[in-house]
Amino acid sequence: MHYSIILPLLIQELGQIEGRKKFQKIVHILQCAGAPFDERFEFAQFGPFSSTLKAEIDHLDVFEILSEEQRVNTYVFSSGKRLPELRQAGLLSESPAWSGFAKGLNGKSASELEALSTTLFLLERGYQGEALDTKFEELKAHLLEFYENAKEQGLAILQNRGKWQPLQAAV
Repeated sequence: MHYSIILPLLIQELGQIEGRKKFQKIVHILQCAGAPFDERFEFAQFGPFSSTLKAEIDHLDVFEILSEEQRVNTYVFSSGKRLPELRQAGLLSESPAWSGFAKGLNGKSASELEALSTTLFLLERGYQGEALDTKFEELKAHLLEFYENAKEQGLAILQNRGKWQPLQAAV
């Protein structure tokens, strides 16, 4: 699948994504789970962030493939006026294997996704055990209520990469 089709495909599958942070985290988690997103993520104030992804979203908005609409306190991303042209051309005809997984992510809060994305970022950089716990608390003390679930889900995602197991609900 060509890289320029994957973000429109994500929007087509999800219908809409509420919030820039949530969009970033969904793509990062999908990438960690094995979806073919190529963006490079760095750690920023709200966890993993990709300036490349930001630029791609802006580009797709300019070309009306997706729509970014500002609402009260957030931005909402949805299909743009030209997304149907991609469908008609047969470029977005099949749902990807990761579609259900992405829908599960989109149903979570931005804070839950930030905790999970941050945990995956740390796990992929070799943090584990007590070092992982300490680093997460140092970076995201305000998200500690989500950490145990994020750690469990993050380990499961990395262990089952590409198998698209549904995430367990928070207990």
